[in-house]
Amino acid sequence: MVGLFTHNTIVLPDGRRLGYAEYGHHEGFPIVYSHGVPGSRLSGLLAGVLAAPRGARVIALDRPGYGLSEPKPGRRIIDWPEDVRAVLDALEIERFALLGHSGGGPYACACAYAFGERVTGTAVTSGMGPVASVHASRRLTWRQKAFRATAAHARPAIRFALSRAAESVVHDVDAYLAGRASSTAPVDLEVLRRPTIRAIVQEDLREAYAQGAGGTVEDVRLLARPWGFPLGEIRTRVDLWHGEQDSVVPLWLATHVAAAIPGARAHIVRDAGHLMAIDLMDEVLDTLIVGKSDHPAHGSAQRAVPRIRVGRFGVARLSPAARGR
Repeated sequence: MVGLFTHNTIVLPDGRRLGYAEYGHHEGFPIVYSHGVPGSRLSGLLAGVLAAPRGARVIALDRPGYGLSEPKPGRRIIDWPEDVRAVLDALEIERFALLGHSGGGPYACACAYAFGERVTGTAVTSGMGPVASVHASRRLTWRQKAFRATAAHARPAIRFALSRAAESVVHDVDAYLAGRASSTAPVDLEVLRRPTIRAIVQEDLREAYAQGAGGTVEDVRLLARPWGFPLGEIRTRVDLWHGEQDSVVPLWLATHVAAAIPGARAHIVRDAGHLMAIDLMDEVLDTLIVGKSDHPAHGSAQRAVPRIRVGRFGVARLSPAARGR
C-alpha cells in the first residue's frame, strides 16, 4: 500500500501531543526524517514520494512547537531521541534509518548517537554544524559570533525577528520568500521558481509557524549552543551531503561535522546550494535503504564520480554531469 498520511498524532509519556506524517510504502523500510528550521513534517513529502517505489516509507515528525506538536519548555537537542522512541514504539519499529535536513541535521545525529545499532544508516543534507565549538569560533566572523551569542540566549531581538517572520508567513508567504531573495543563493532561487517545489515550501512554512515562532526560537537557541552529545561517539554509518554554494550553512561546517564522526562521508556537490537535496534525493535515499548493496548504495548513487580523501572521511565532489543532471 502506498499513501500519504500527513496528520497523525501521538500522546507522549509526559502527556504532550506530537504530530507526524507517513509517506511512501505503508509497510516499507522506515526512514525517520527531521525537518529544518523553520520546518514541519510536511517537508518530508518529496522524500516520501521517492521512497515509495523503493519499498520504503518516510516518517516525518514535528519537533515541539511546530505543526501539530505541543511545545516542550526547556528542551534540549539530546532530548529529541526520546520523543522519536515513543513514535517508533507505537509503530512497532525496531530498525530504521535517519534523514535530517539543515537544522534537522543535529537532531538526526543525536538520534544516531542515542539509538546506536538500531540505526542502519544516517543521511544529513545541508546540515547545520556545531557553531559553539572551538573549531567554529576560529572561523566565524565577529558578526556571526555576535548573532550566535544573541541566539544562544534567545534574547528579545531574536524573538522579535522570528515572530515578525512568523506573522509574514501567515499573512503572505510569497512576500516572505521575496524578502529573503537577496540572501538566497541564485541556484536556490532557481529551485524555488519551480511551481511544485514552491508550493511544498509554502505549505511547509505555514505549518511550521502554525503555533507562532516558538518552535523556531527554541531551535535557533539550541543550535547556537553545545549540542549535548559527542559527535565522535556516533558509531552508525553517516553520509553528509552539502552544496558548495550553500548560503545558509557554510561548507566548512559540514566538513567539520564529517571529520568529527568516525567513518563519515561528505558528498560535496558543485553548483548546488542549500536546497541541493531536492535534486539529489534519489541518491540520498539509496544510501539509506536496507537491501541495497553495501555503502555506497547501488543505482544512481553508485555513479562514477571523482573522489578525494580528506583526513578521516571521504569527500565525493559531484559535478552536474556526474549527477546525470
